[in-house]
Amino acid sequence: MVTRSMARALLALRPAWEVTVADSGEQALERLREQPFEVMITDLEMPGLSGLELVVQVRSEYPTTLCVVHSSHLESVGEEIVRRLAHFGLEKPMSPQRLVEVVEGALALRGATPQGALRSA
Repeated sequence: MVTRSMARALLALRPAWEVTVADSGEQALERLREQPFEVMITDLEMPGLSGLELVVQVRSEYPTTLCVVHSSHLESVGEEIVRRLAHFGLEKPMSPQRLVEVVEGALALRGATPQGALRSA
């Protein structure tokens, strides 16, 4: 889950992006049902639905959404497991600039053009 402070930092770097914050995995799924996301950024540890459970569900129901796991607990779950389930697994702490680089790189690899369309969960 991207915190509100990370969302503000991302918007400061890329003001054209649309960033949506969800307070739980369940809320992230509700927001996905309302409109598709190009990118979902999540932590592993969240209230309710875990980040990995969220990624599995998003990959199944929304296969075009890129999933980024941003967590300080990658080692406890296993980086290989996270990378098999998510498109990217990134260890905290990480600068907002690095997260922007990862998102832009992922979208470029997929062939998408980020035109104001980053949403985070």
